[in-house]
Amino acid sequence: MPYTKEQLVSSEHFQDILSANRRMFDEQVEREFTAMKVSGSSANSTPTLRNSDNSVILFEDPDFGGGLNRPNQFVEVQQTRPIMKKNMIDSTLNRDIEELGHSADQGKGLSVSEFFSEYERLREDIKGSGLIDSHQYLVEVSRTYLSGEEDSELVQLKDDLVSQISALEDAQDSIKELGEQLQNEIIATQNARIALEGGTPPTTPATADDATLYNAYIAENESDYANEIRSYTYEEWVYFSKPKAGKGWDKLHATHQPASDWPDVVNIEFVSGYPNRSNYEFRTAAKGDDSLSYRWYWKPIGQAQAHQITEEDIGWENWEEKTITLLDPVLDKHDGILTCRIMDRSGKYFTSPIEIRTEVPSQGSSRSRYDEYKREFGGS
Repeated sequence: MPYTKEQLVSSEHFQDILSANRRMFDEQVEREFTAMKVSGSSANSTPTLRNSDNSVILFEDPDFGGGLNRPNQFVEVQQTRPIMKKNMIDSTLNRDIEELGHSADQGKGLSVSEFFSEYERLREDIKGSGLIDSHQYLVEVSRTYLSGEEDSELVQLKDDLVSQISALEDAQDSIKELGEQLQNEIIATQNARIALEGGTPPTTPATADDATLYNAYIAENESDYANEIRSYTYEEWVYFSKPKAGKGWDKLHATHQPASDWPDVVNIEFVSGYPNRSNYEFRTAAKGDDSLSYRWYWKPIGQAQAHQITEEDIGWENWEEKTITLLDPVLDKHDGILTCRIMDRSGKYFTSPIEIRTEVPSQGSSRSRYDEYKREFGGS
């Protein structure tokens, strides 16, 4: 355990150590002072203690600290005041105030012509873009010195470029829209052909928005136009630019019945062995979709079913048109029922039937001429 200061003061052993150290210190000081005198230095003329190398030797006061209070422990410094002649002041002192600005000569560099000469020499080595030391920097700085009129020209040029870009974007949108429309037309045409041939067209997937619009279109058509319009299929609706309700195919129906032009029974009379008319026309008309077609049917008297009229049926022409013509009717061949089948993709419809009868001459020369006429046109 260490001693306190009070214990050390009263300790005989510790006091002996201090006394021995003091004697050693005094002896060392004395030796150094003696050595200085032996070297030829006078302690009175040179009070500061030095060694043989002329280095100053200073000792600490063992009792009070700090320098030892003896004459040879003081270092004397001779102070002198420099005196400068007046004619040396200007050459020695810098009277320019550089901290507050540039001197008159500072900042002078290339002239304008020299600058552009240097620019022509260095322009290939100058980088194109960058905040400094670039062509971009020269353009940006030079623009601030342009007159208002020139600025207006630049603004106008920029506006023109913006307008051209906008026009190009509009043209691009139009081309895209036209491409989509053409694609839809191709799909609709293909689907129509498939349906006409009795197939089932593929269904085009609908987006959520289109599905909502199409369902609303169907619902309103069925509510307000049920007796007039057959709604488009989804593909047809897209093809026709997604119309609102009120647009669609006409519902399949006849707008003109053949019986409207004739009585319920058409009697073909023979006069002097020949029919009283050389031809008879039977006309119909209808509305439907773009696949609307006509086909005439004939049911001879005594047969159970009607059949499609073809070239094998004597006297008939244009049996796939709105108007069919009977030329030079003949007994037995032209007694029967005539009707027309009207059809589109939604289904088929038959017109009201017309009954046709031939009246045969009873006797005499008229009868013989009729038999001759009948043989000529294929009658039996």
